[in-house]
Amino acid sequence: MDSDTPHEEISLRTVLDAVNRQKQDIEVLVDTKISEKINSLRDEIHGTNQSMKSQIKKLKSDSQYKWRFEGNKIQFNYNTENLEDLTQAIWAIDNGKVDYARDIVASCTDRLKHRNKLIKIADTLMEGGIPSPLRQTLLLAILKISPRLSGLKTGPLGRKRLRANQQLNNSRFLPPLALASTLNSPSEGGSRLGMEVSRMPRKSTLENLNGDHASTVGRINTGELTAPSKTTRQQHHTKETSFVKDEYNFDISSLDNEYAQNFTHDYYEYEQDGTDIIVKGRLKENIQFWINIGAYDYIIDTIRDGYKIPFYSIPPSTYLHNNLSALKNSDFVHTAIQDLLHRGLIVQCDNRHFVVNPLTVSVQSNLKKRLILDLRAAEKSLWLGTFIDTENGFYKIPDNRINKMIHSIDGIISSLTWRKSVYVKKVASVVGQIISTYLVIGNLVYLMTKHLTIDVNTSASWYSYIKHSESSIEQLQFWKLYISEVNVKHFSVDESCHSIIYSDASDTGFGGYIVETPQNIAHGMWVESERSNSSTWKELSAVKKVLLSLINIISGKKVKWFTDNQNVVSIVSKGSTKTILQNLALDIFSACLKYNVNIDIVWIPRTQNEKADFLSRIVDHDDWGISYYIFQLIESLWGPHEVDWFASDHNFKLLVFYSRFWNENSSGIDGFTVDWYGVNGLFVLPVFLIPRVINYMRQCNAVGTLIVPCWPSASYWPMLCPNGGDFTDQVTAYVELPSGKEFYTPGKSKNAIFGNTDLKFKMLALRLDFRE
Repeated sequence: MDSDTPHEEISLRTVLDAVNRQKQDIEVLVDTKISEKINSLRDEIHGTNQSMKSQIKKLKSDSQYKWRFEGNKIQFNYNTENLEDLTQAIWAIDNGKVDYARDIVASCTDRLKHRNKLIKIADTLMEGGIPSPLRQTLLLAILKISPRLSGLKTGPLGRKRLRANQQLNNSRFLPPLALASTLNSPSEGGSRLGMEVSRMPRKSTLENLNGDHASTVGRINTGELTAPSKTTRQQHHTKETSFVKDEYNFDISSLDNEYAQNFTHDYYEYEQDGTDIIVKGRLKENIQFWINIGAYDYIIDTIRDGYKIPFYSIPPSTYLHNNLSALKNSDFVHTAIQDLLHRGLIVQCDNRHFVVNPLTVSVQSNLKKRLILDLRAAEKSLWLGTFIDTENGFYKIPDNRINKMIHSIDGIISSLTWRKSVYVKKVASVVGQIISTYLVIGNLVYLMTKHLTIDVNTSASWYSYIKHSESSIEQLQFWKLYISEVNVKHFSVDESCHSIIYSDASDTGFGGYIVETPQNIAHGMWVESERSNSSTWKELSAVKKVLLSLINIISGKKVKWFTDNQNVVSIVSKGSTKTILQNLALDIFSACLKYNVNIDIVWIPRTQNEKADFLSRIVDHDDWGISYYIFQLIESLWGPHEVDWFASDHNFKLLVFYSRFWNENSSGIDGFTVDWYGVNGLFVLPVFLIPRVINYMRQCNAVGTLIVPCWPSASYWPMLCPNGGDFTDQVTAYVELPSGKEFYTPGKSKNAIFGNTDLKFKMLALRLDFRE
């Protein structure tokens, strides 16, 4: 630097300030690093705690729960391990530990890949391409390497391995050394996959597995010990183990005729080109199995002697000739009969039997033919306790069941009369008897037993006594009186409907309409105490109120009803265990029964119910009215009045009233569509309608009483006082009404002045007479 250049002087203060700033920066940096380390350590401790909690929970669960099958326990533990790791991964992602989460997910992925690899190896071994001894050795090795495979739920290995090993370990034979997939034997459930087990005596070696001394448990000779030759076993093995498929997930058309016999799709009916399946005798050959497990006598009898049609009455001796369709397809009939004889499904009779039914041939759209036995002679039979009359096309509950039900109900009523309580098991029995008639009576059995069910649920135990509510007693009386009237159901069902209705509810009110006549709209508003109820109550109440509002229009009709609440669909059909909802459902049912209305209620999404939703949100601020004191006053002066022309179900004072929308018990809507001549009417209406009402009264030469505020500045006042002094000649009399709020009925909106506060103006009742 040049000596002439002046030196910049740096003060001590400047140096100290710089040092302090650096110190502060270092402290901030250190604090940040420490905070990061502490947060990281806290997160790791949290993760470790969570892992320890999971392990403790797992140990506690393992110590408390006793597993019946080891395979299920292994599978559960494997799933639990993966679930814990994935939970840790989610926690790591939420806390920014991406690398830790990636390691956990990679670990789970490796386990699943290894498991899938072993499953594929086991599946390949079960296909039959490897000699039996080697295949068994490899399978056992895989099970030792990965015991979790023993918990597999697919294939015969997962379902039968444990049971087969348990049975063999308890016998005088060694554990199974050869496992081969095959279809299950008849005693194991027909078409389900099972196992073919080859076993050797204790002194046999692995090499002796190819010998001739073995007992084979197969699908044909289950329960019999045989000694097939080596060639026979190989052929049998090739035939039955070259595929491992469940019949419900396998296309039988992909198999040739030989393999197709392993499947049982069509054994219950005869169809042209059907598979040649012989199933007769499979269950009967193993009847001892069903006896040993304690099967019911009905099951044993059906296996031993076949299913017997329980005739309601013995049909007369009948001999019917084959139908025309059978004669036209005689070659097919002959072939079908020979095939059925070959299968052992029918027996040729040398003598004429008591009833001989005709044959019919049905030709399908794909030109396949079916042989049908026409059981027209068996017109009346019992099936599952139900009387079926095919001649007249209906079914009903037999009289003996009805009598038993009525006898049980009488017993409960007698017990209630005698000791005011009843044994809870008797009530449950009656409920069960009623519900068992569902096939004939339908959802009514649920709807009209809900109160009984509620009472049963209140009992402390099955050995206690309960008291019945009035509603439960009414339901008992209902079934006693009307069970015979509802005990019939016809085969043919009319699916058509005469009318379509949409309904909905909102926080302020309800609404509904008839599709084919859109002007028929039902609407109402909730009172203050109803607004806090649940949405299900509001939607169900909307159905009830819309139904009662439109009842005179839909009486005697079948109605398709749409609502956007799924609970309503269920409750209307079957009732509810909640008393308040059950009472609404019963009200709907009673109205339908009284007016012969058949409702088919269906759920729709909210987006398809927008019009009804709009109607439910309409708020009427002018639904005020007069009290009964005011009504009695004007009734005594100018009554009797006949029609309340502008009212609602909230404020009407006469039995005959017209409303803006359809309401319960309203006689009509829009009073301006009716001629008022000759009717002494009552007019308590929104203020803005007063001019129109005066004009229409003049047009109809009507007479009536009009309630109006005394507002000289209002637009209607000159129509009543043209000169500002006296009333017109049509006002024949008037009376001044009190202004207290108790003399008027407030509207549901709570925003109108009438009925909510004392009025600061006069109210008048005018007697108008426009008759000439």
